[in-house]
Amino acid sequence: MKAERRGLAAEAKRLDRDIGKARGEVEKLVRALADATGAARGAVNAEVQKAQERLQTLVRRGEVTEKQQALAAQQIDEADLARTLEAFDPVRDELWTTEKERVLNLLVDQVRYHGETGQLEIDFRLSGIATLAEEMNGAA
Repeated sequence: MKAERRGLAAEAKRLDRDIGKARGEVEKLVRALADATGAARGAVNAEVQKAQERLQTLVRRGEVTEKQQALAAQQIDEADLARTLEAFDPVRDELWTTEKERVLNLLVDQVRYHGETGQLEIDFRLSGIATLAEEMNGAA
């Protein structure tokens, strides 16, 4: 998970650098276009269009990378979650039933049981986990 985040950050940095270079190239070609005349102007104009297309492609890739980073940041490391839930056990034992229900509603988005395979799937609410962590840190 951490390696994936580092990889996405490195990719974003490369894209930023490439976008900067592509913008510089477009600016250089636009200045050249202003000075060009005749057939040279048509050739420079074609190069400007190509450079702008490359820049747009890089910008779109950057947007995708940003979305991937945001999704990666929302993922929870299963080992971290397990440790947190284990640390919560003593607290849970002291809660009233209504408080336990509230905590479960904060944490769990959906539970699915597959009868044929006996597999249980639990979807957690990331916002609920963050809320519970804030409440526990505030109570400590």
